[in-house]
Amino acid sequence: MDWDLYNRFWTTLYTRRTYLRQERTCPQASRNPDVLEASWITQSLLQSFSLWAIRLSMACLIANYWFLIRGSGRTAKEVVAIWGAGAILAAIHTVSALGAFHGWSHWDAVEATANKTEALLGIRIGAGVYVNYAFVVAWLMDAAWRLATCFSGFSPSPKWWNRTIDLFLIFIAINGAIVFANGPIRWISLGCGVLLVVAYNRLRRGTKL
Repeated sequence: MDWDLYNRFWTTLYTRRTYLRQERTCPQASRNPDVLEASWITQSLLQSFSLWAIRLSMACLIANYWFLIRGSGRTAKEVVAIWGAGAILAAIHTVSALGAFHGWSHWDAVEATANKTEALLGIRIGAGVYVNYAFVVAWLMDAAWRLATCFSGFSPSPKWWNRTIDLFLIFIAINGAIVFANGPIRWISLGCGVLLVVAYNRLRRGTKL
């Protein structure tokens, strides 16, 4: 299923839910075509905004590891700026996606996640929503720690923390951008991942990029 079809599905679902809600509270408004059209346009814009927020967030994550592979420190100003921007964009996506695709219902998000997990893995579980929340919180915490170290002289994060954060965020990013993704996004993400692995291996062998 491509992004356009995905967007159309959730837009139609949300528009229907909005119509029913308005039907209960204000029957005359719910029958007004302008109200439905405005709702559809607003929802479409919010969906696009949410999707681009996470795409740019993943671009920041990839750029961060590119700089680290090339030898930049975790608290270098350019790395801290990219990492912080990625964390903020991921948080924006999480909040906006709740409204864009789930009508601001947490339990709707859990149900949708369970359906998608069942379709892909054969296991019906909605815990992925909580993992996504943990992903954003962990990223924001690490970004704040790097920022404090860079500009306030705060003690650098220990190696065990860095490794744990890296493994956790990369694992979630792979699942979100490759395993559960569709269309061009999956292949672009896979290509970027392969590029990072190749670059890392070449530099470990002492080969210049």
